[in-house]
Amino acid sequence: MGGLLDLFNVLYDPTAVFARVKEKPRFWGPFLGLAVVQIIIAILMVPYTRAMMQAAVLARGGTAAAPAWAQADKATAPLKLPAKAEAKADAKAEAKTEIKPVYRRLTAKSYEDARECLNKKTNEEIIICAEKFL
Repeated sequence: MGGLLDLFNVLYDPTAVFARVKEKPRFWGPFLGLAVVQIIIAILMVPYTRAMMQAAVLARGGTAAAPAWAQADKATAPLKLPAKAEAKADAKAEAKTEIKPVYRRLTAKSYEDARECLNKKTNEEIIICAEKFL
């Protein structure tokens, strides 16, 4: 128990604590005390972490549905975002348009090496030269 109390005593009387530790070092008491505190903090943070992660998924265009492994548990019901955030997510979904690839007909020059274009002086000249090989 003394090792666990040393975690608090070191804040107001570090010299005495370090003298005790030098005489009889103890590891397990402080380690287990800090581990228990860390576990308690992690358990208390679960609801906030879950809400933050769900908001991040919705912001990236995901769904608010719980994953298949969590649907049986009613305690993990998906959180509702405010109407403003839902409207923003809907606007992003509508703004996404499908980009179709451009197909070009291959020419005899398409099979040649375009490294000579890299000898041009400006980027515009390089691009114009390289487009001839497409």
